[in-house]
Amino acid sequence: MKRIKILAFEIVDAIGGIETYLLTLAKTIDKQKYQIDIVTSYTNYVLKDDFLKAGCNVFVLPPASKNTLYKKAIVELIKANDYDFYYFNKNSLARTNAINTVYKNKKKQSKIIIHSHNTSPSKSNFLIRLAHYFNRGRAIKKADFLFACSEVASCWMFGKKIKSTIIPNGIIVDNFAFNLSKRNEIRDKYKIPSDSFVVGNVSVFKKQKNHPLLLKIFKSFHEMKPNSFLLLVGDGPDKDKIINLCKDYELMDCVVFCGAQKTVGDYLSAMDCFLLPSFYEGLPISIVEAQASGLTCFISNNITKQVQLTDLIRWISIDSSHDLLAEELHKVDVDTNKRYDYNQVVAMTRFSSNMLAHNFIKGIEDGQFIDS
Repeated sequence: MKRIKILAFEIVDAIGGIETYLLTLAKTIDKQKYQIDIVTSYTNYVLKDDFLKAGCNVFVLPPASKNTLYKKAIVELIKANDYDFYYFNKNSLARTNAINTVYKNKKKQSKIIIHSHNTSPSKSNFLIRLAHYFNRGRAIKKADFLFACSEVASCWMFGKKIKSTIIPNGIIVDNFAFNLSKRNEIRDKYKIPSDSFVVGNVSVFKKQKNHPLLLKIFKSFHEMKPNSFLLLVGDGPDKDKIINLCKDYELMDCVVFCGAQKTVGDYLSAMDCFLLPSFYEGLPISIVEAQASGLTCFISNNITKQVQLTDLIRWISIDSSHDLLAEELHKVDVDTNKRYDYNQVVAMTRFSSNMLAHNFIKGIEDGQFIDS
């Protein structure tokens, strides 16, 4: 039986939401029926081995900024392979050169999917937003399928009047079950006492994630609870800026910069609460993961309400006093015995990896979507 071949654009050198989503899909989808291949512009990206182990072929193209070389490489890739779907995972439509190139050169029967993963561009400024709105109508006309991780992500990418298939990001739930042994292991690794209270965050260091406010909240919290630590998992362009801010606040002794990690579940087990004061999000998979680990999550009320799967969510206003927000963190009851059951709660939702693969397949085969 001929497998259905999907070429997914475009992963970067990070463990971000799109990269995590595509890797989960590649691991979970029926490999006897589907082949997912990946496009990137990075030779040695952080998840290279993981995508290869998941059975993906990975094609390294010139960076999109080298427009002529980039488009030429895409054309050569199309001619050398017989893909059924070209799958564009996007935070905005500010740059559509790959979509345009595929549309002009693909076989007639091949289909184009555009999947929205955010509610604003990764690098948000006036010109990028202007380019997004300028390109949006023409890009939509080139697509055969429109997917989005949430309703608000769909509105941002395609507009309020355009209908898309909502495919929530999924996780391999078992990977995020609370693990007492891993909790102790991670705390030992960073010399965090077992009786300390650990505030955590997993995200890319960029403006969207609002790390400066996170530090202000933790600074106030640390004054209330001196035996506390902040565990920051991730990398990104603003990391050095946040490290310097941490030094200014004299918090370097109690803030741990862990870098990007593949075993995020182990780090969630080491935390006592999760804090994500983002300016905006599509649907942050980190909050799904944190709930699967049984963590109380304090998250910005700018984030879509679809992310609330359990009673662990505490909505916060990023305009509130950071002292007031710190007091809310101080109310968290640390009882690790209560954390185990939440993994099964999340496993029964549409955010499990099996439901992700199911909804994706239904989306491309007959447009049906099960929202359960």
